[in-house]
Amino acid sequence: MRLRLRLDKWILGFTRSLSLRGKIVVLYVLILLLPTLVLSSGAVYLVIRSFHHSYMNTAEEAVQQTAQIVDFSKKSYDLLAVRTATDGELIARLGREYADMAENVDTVNYVDRTFLITSKYLPGIADFRIYHTNETLVEDGQLLWRPEAGRRLAGMDERAWYEAAAKSPNPLFWSDVPGKANQSVITRKIIDNSGELLGMVYILLNYDAVFGELLDHPFNDGSLYIVDDNRRVLAATNRADIGKRLQLQRWPQDDAPGSDATPVTAGPSGMSVTAGTNGTAEMSRSADAPVTAGQSEISGTSGTAGTSDVSGSDVTTGATGTSGTAGTSDVSGSNVTTGATGTSGTTGTSDVSGSNVTPGATGTSGTSVTPDMSAAPGVTGTSGALDLSGTKDMLMTQPLSSHWTLVALMRTKHLDNQNRMILVLIVGIITLFLLLSMSLMTTIVRNIVRRIRKLGTRMSDLSRGEFEATVRYSENDELGELENRFNSMSERLGKLVDDITKSSLAEKEQAFKALQAQINPHFIYNSLGLLRWRAMDADDQEQIQIIDALTTFYRITLNNRISVIRIRDELEHVRAYLDICQFRYPDKVRVEWEVDEEALACYTIKTVLQPIVENCYLHGAITRRPDAVIRIAVAMEGNRIRMSVFDNGQGIPAAVLREIGRGSHAGKGKGNGFGTTNIKERLALYFGSDAALTIESEAGAWTNVAVSFPASADEPAIRREA
Repeated sequence: MRLRLRLDKWILGFTRSLSLRGKIVVLYVLILLLPTLVLSSGAVYLVIRSFHHSYMNTAEEAVQQTAQIVDFSKKSYDLLAVRTATDGELIARLGREYADMAENVDTVNYVDRTFLITSKYLPGIADFRIYHTNETLVEDGQLLWRPEAGRRLAGMDERAWYEAAAKSPNPLFWSDVPGKANQSVITRKIIDNSGELLGMVYILLNYDAVFGELLDHPFNDGSLYIVDDNRRVLAATNRADIGKRLQLQRWPQDDAPGSDATPVTAGPSGMSVTAGTNGTAEMSRSADAPVTAGQSEISGTSGTAGTSDVSGSDVTTGATGTSGTAGTSDVSGSNVTTGATGTSGTTGTSDVSGSNVTPGATGTSGTSVTPDMSAAPGVTGTSGALDLSGTKDMLMTQPLSSHWTLVALMRTKHLDNQNRMILVLIVGIITLFLLLSMSLMTTIVRNIVRRIRKLGTRMSDLSRGEFEATVRYSENDELGELENRFNSMSERLGKLVDDITKSSLAEKEQAFKALQAQINPHFIYNSLGLLRWRAMDADDQEQIQIIDALTTFYRITLNNRISVIRIRDELEHVRAYLDICQFRYPDKVRVEWEVDEEALACYTIKTVLQPIVENCYLHGAITRRPDAVIRIAVAMEGNRIRMSVFDNGQGIPAAVLREIGRGSHAGKGKGNGFGTTNIKERLALYFGSDAALTIESEAGAWTNVAVSFPASADEPAIRREA
């Protein structure tokens, strides 16, 4: 504890001569900034180096495995389409002329018997059709179809699809379904020995069954894209990208021999690596790189593929094998023997001889070329471009068969155990330096915070009106100067507030006295006394009552020495005014009283009700109304007094009522000068914000004016805040 006190004293002595800004800058640079910069630079270098080495190896292995699975799936469906399109018996039947319905039925039975089961070999086939243009051959609506205009086929016009596919230079190609990201289409031409187009094999695939499970949940929250030779996305993790043209900084084909692309550096396992944007990497497997175990080449997979030989109408087709061994099938006439379908092997290749198959289709060295169908009417087009050339994440490309490419976009946010160890080491060192700096910083900050809080407390006292609040200071920095100025400000502010309060009170008192002194009370009292004696001499009782009412009225009105009276006296004052009005308008107005006796002893400001009652006669035209009534009510509501005046006169128009509420209404000069604005000011002078005056009215019907203020049994004084 003593050591800590000595350390605090030494630190305060060292920084006492510095300004507050200087203290913070020195503390930040020496204790926090320099160590953090040095450690962060070394840590970033180590993390990046370790990250690239380990993550790239893991990513390459994952991409290769994914490419093998994708290639296996593609070849399986390609083989099914080729096996159907190169069936010799089918070609012969589609190319012949039919004379009667019996021959049509025989062909339909052959197609159903041969290909209905074939279409169920692989999962995910939503629709399997064989289209032909033979006018003498019927369509059964199950497998045999003729393309017709106006009929929709997977979001496309059937005739437009057929014509666009016929114009394609490639016999087999994949395409997506417009507007349906969950479906894909395989199209394979059916060509006879003379090269004449007889029809099309149409296979509609369920995207989820073929690619969904593989692409929807890629490794490390990345994205996978299957791209054809026209660089159009056929399948993607984000299905909104399907159909777009993919743009990369470099493609594997750009690095082929004879191209002008910049040479790439061979990565591990034949994976080529190119520098990506902002220091990331793009990796692609060279077409001539060696294939590891289980990795698919362009010409097939690592297993032994079955072969298919087509000579005339005889077809032998390899089926999907298990563990790389392919089954065989022999087609001669109408007899078909098909190999079993495996799950972990690869699809065999097929060799077509004797049939006119365009090179590049599946069956020629196991490859196929996907045509550019973006411009084909009614088929599918690009919906824009997907530019990954500037991505900051890791980008890897893996060539597949048929000139397809698997593009993997992987997030680089995942770290392996080695990177975590480095990060833990960095965090530990930085934490040590931060703890050391905090022990040094706490002393200075505690002193600053204590002084600032003390100043804040004194400011709170000042805001409550305690102008005697001062702050003791002993240091000559910026905060000490602020404390000194605060003391001077509070002292001067207290004097100014006192001067303003006194001046305001004196001014308001003089204003009310000047208003009340406009009439000489003695002259009026003497005159009324003289008139009363004359009336008594004449024995005129009505005149005596009028003079008595006037005397009572002016006795309160002209009393300049009081500003507040009891409610009892205020009601007597209003009653005297009403007596005078009743003599003036006999039997015109009925006056009703609702007075709470408990409220009579409380105080109110003088002449608060009489101006309101006077407005009933002057502005409310109460004397013109049949059954005219004025109702005066005084009630005790808890610890508050509520006085109201109701009349059923002509009321107040809505526009005038709004002007009165805003205080912008200009009167016509009638009355005694004590209007609603004057009443509000006098209520606020003695009761502050606790008093209120409200006016409610319906034009042509009634008006109700209410005054509410705190109940006070003692005479209130003018409030200081008023």
